[in-house]
Amino acid sequence: GNRDFLLGKAFADRANMLLLPDPCVIDLAGKPVLLSHGDRYCTDDREYMRWRAQMRDRDWQSGFLGQPLAARKAFAERARAASAEHQKDLSAGISDVNAATVEGELRLFGIDTLIHGHTHRPACHQHDLGGSMARRWVLSDWRGHGEALVADAAIALARGGTTVSNYITDGASEPYCFELTQADSYQLQLYPPAGFAATTEDNWAVAIDNGESYTVSFGLTAAPELADASRTEAVDTAANQPAAVPEETAPADSGGLGNLGLIIVGVAAVLVVLAVIGVVLLRRG
Repeated sequence: GNRDFLLGKAFADRANMLLLPDPCVIDLAGKPVLLSHGDRYCTDDREYMRWRAQMRDRDWQSGFLGQPLAARKAFAERARAASAEHQKDLSAGISDVNAATVEGELRLFGIDTLIHGHTHRPACHQHDLGGSMARRWVLSDWRGHGEALVADAAIALARGGTTVSNYITDGASEPYCFELTQADSYQLQLYPPAGFAATTEDNWAVAIDNGESYTVSFGLTAAPELADASRTEAVDTAANQPAAVPEETAPADSGGLGNLGLIIVGVAAVLVVLAVIGVVLLRRG
């Protein structure tokens, strides 16, 4: 994750973990695969890359970890809020990976398969390395078993600052699909149900083009004042690419919209653009 860089060898030893460098080459069923968190490839987002460089500076890390826990938590909250504000005005292309950066690293390692996360846009992408093709697999958020749908969360879809559609989850029939009438830039806003607070950015901007797909993830957790001290429930949104959307919520007949676009949103949420927007909210036990 974005904050895993603060983990050190002492913690890894106590937790019986192995810390991997980013990136690293692993053997996956006999095939060499390049594994990365993924943010190193988002080079078009210069503000984020400056933040990333600072967070990985050893002197900065030493000073940060030397602060009291309360101060570190307060900093994390401010950083999360700043990130959410940054994402509001960021186009989908800027927040995604830079293809040339990805292809350069694949050539450097001499590998034709990359697996990464960070962008919250699960898909398999093809890259031409100049005579040979490589595949880039983007992972979605981790999801556990036994997740249930969550009711009473609102998702608002806006274009040009004006809300064009919204949906209140019922916790039973999701995913739900919003139909889009034209390719454009849209904003998705999550309004958590009572008793829950967002743990990730609750507002995302995405530019919808014909046939493109994007993924956005929202996260929720039980609000501290309402949570049982012995058990904190986490909520995530999950959505799938069109092929994985249940037939009853994403019918093949898209009402004549052609390949305009589809956004599927979940709460380890997902935003997939092809011609509709779907919403699923899942509750983690």
